[in-house]
Formats: sequence, structure tokens, C-alpha cells
Amino acid sequence: MTTLITGAANGLGQQIGIALNKLGHELVLMDKDETALVKFCGTLRRVTYFVADITKEDEIKAISEKLKEQKISLDNIINNAGVAYYHNLVDMPASEFKKQLDVNILGSFLITKHFVPELIAKKSGSVINIGSRMAYLFEAERSGYCASKFGLRGMSLCFSEEAKEHQVKVTVIEPDSILTNFNNDLQNKLDRQKKGEAFLNPEEVAQFVANLIAGEVDWHTEFKLLAKPSGMEIVGEDLDSI
Repeated sequence: MTTLITGAANGLGQQIGIALNKLGHELVLMDKDETALVKFCGTLRRVTYFVADITKEDEIKAISEKLKEQKISLDNIINNAGVAYYHNLVDMPASEFKKQLDVNILGSFLITKHFVPELIAKKSGSVINIGSRMAYLFEAERSGYCASKFGLRGMSLCFSEEAKEHQVKVTVIEPDSILTNFNNDLQNKLDRQKKGEAFLNPEEVAQFVANLIAGEVDWHTEFKLLAKPSGMEIVGEDLDSI
């Protein structure tokens, strides 16, 4: 089985790669951080990697063609790459607002658009979009990030309806805050954890993704991963279109 992961050089993407590699998956990894990506890939078996900007359609098309040339056939797509900038709306530079939409929605759209036709042709496989609790909650200084994650959730749910007839499974996973250095915020999270706030561990989220792909978890179109003092709580839902 071969799985594509974006944003794979660090954090959750890296942990998902480790979990799937242990299960014997061949991996196709993508990230903009060439140094971290090359270093990580050196620890894996059966891996192909590409340094790429997922918001650039020409780069995504070129990688799709390279995979065909190398006769690498995908079974799963994991749209994990994401960015966040936290400001009050009136203080946020338009460039940062746009960047969140470009990476968190457009990037996932482009990856899915150019790689999922292979899954459709085979009538099998899965698309897993990594969202956030900010797809259904809201708080101050998260307007751009919420907009992007609300959008990713909507796109995922709509595409899940389109993909059904092709036997391709689609879901969006919306975790609570994870103990990674996403947005250079790890130390702040660790400080808050010491005060009793619950966080998810990236390893447990990655293992959930691996279990989902392996068929050890019942598939739903949406999963909320909730951080509890007793451990991660999983809430799976299937929403009906109107």
C-alpha cells in the first residue's frame, strides 16, 4: 500500500509517516522544508519524496507525472500540510490571511484534484484531510485559521458525497490542540499542559490515522479527536447533505 502525505517533514505529518511505515506502507512525502524532509526520509524504508509548494499547481502536476513515470500507484492521500497566523482580524496582514487559505484549502484541493483520479480509476482508496477543532469552534485571533479550516471541512464533506460512487472514502479529521511545534507554539502548549490543560500527543493521532487506513476503525466522513485528561476521545459522524 502506498500513501501520499503532505507537510511530512515535521510534527504530525512526520508521525503519520512513521506509523504507516511501520505497517509496511510505501510513502510519498511532500514538504517545502528540504533539510528536514531529507533528514526524515533517511530514517525510513520504501520512501519517495518531493520538495514542493502545494499551492503551486504546476509543481503538483509535475510530481503527478513523475509518479506515473516511476510507476508509483497511490492508495491513500493525506492532506496534512497547514499554516496558521494568530492576530485580531483588523491587525492581520492580508498576505497572512491569504496564505492560510492557500495552504490549508487550495493546497488540499490541488493535491486531491491531481492525485485522486487514480483512486477513482481503481475504485478504491482514501482521502484523509487533517482539519482542526477550529472547523467547528471559534475564538479571538483565529479568524484566518478558522476560515481556512471551516472551508476545508466543507470541501471535504462535499467531496465525500462525490467520491462515494467511485468507492473512494473521504474524511476530515479535526483534532484538538496537538503537542507539536506547529506555529512555533510547542513551549506555550507544554506550559499550559503543566497547568492542567489537556492536549493530544502527535503519536496517538498518527496511530489513529494508521488504524483508520488499516480498517481497524469504522469509517466516518468526519472525526473529532478530543483531548481529555483520561486520553483521546474519538467522535465519528456521518453528516447527511441537505
